[in-house]
Amino acid sequence: MTTSFLRAIWASLLMAYSLVAFNQAEFGIRIGSPTFSSAQVSDNYLDPVSDNYYNLHYISTNGGPTYGLAVYDEFEYLWFMGEASFQQTKVHYQITDLRTYERSAEKLVESYANLNFHISAGYRKGIFKLGVGPIFRYNLDRSTNLALYDEFIPREIKLAKGFQFIVGCVLFDHIHVDIKRELSFYASGDDYNFITKPINLNSHPHTWSVNVGVFL
Repeated sequence: MTTSFLRAIWASLLMAYSLVAFNQAEFGIRIGSPTFSSAQVSDNYLDPVSDNYYNLHYISTNGGPTYGLAVYDEFEYLWFMGEASFQQTKVHYQITDLRTYERSAEKLVESYANLNFHISAGYRKGIFKLGVGPIFRYNLDRSTNLALYDEFIPREIKLAKGFQFIVGCVLFDHIHVDIKRELSFYASGDDYNFITKPINLNSHPHTWSVNVGVFL
């Protein structure tokens, strides 16, 4: 585990403990349905030693629902929430060998299993709430299909960070319905080098999501 990841976990535990110690925090379950948005980009890569020459095209990122647990509390008009959730995502690429006359293309899919930590705080008025906070996404497992091409070398990036904006409402004091805009500081392809240099596709898979939580 990276130092940043351990700090994120420690901050989450401290926040949860503080909520329980100083007020009656609510614990709940959360489920979210994300939609990814990112720009399709491509770049060419040449190995000067072997003369292998590729075009790598990033197509899209998609993911399944998020499932997790959360702790929530309020102090007058302010609210605080910590969440931990599991999610699987897939990143789609197309790689073309530019040395061949026919330029045959192959589609590849990278699969990821992630543990997500969201820490948020904001303002509540009546049933409506607004909030912001950091995101920490820890990679539990991944495939390395792009590494079937020898020049593409996997990099171990366990922790990806982001930021979230939340607009939501609280129904019957226990049901939270939130719309989130999550901005990723991680770009698709950051976890690969072409030989020794990052591939730098610079397309960030941001998300919109609808999240529902039940707190007791």
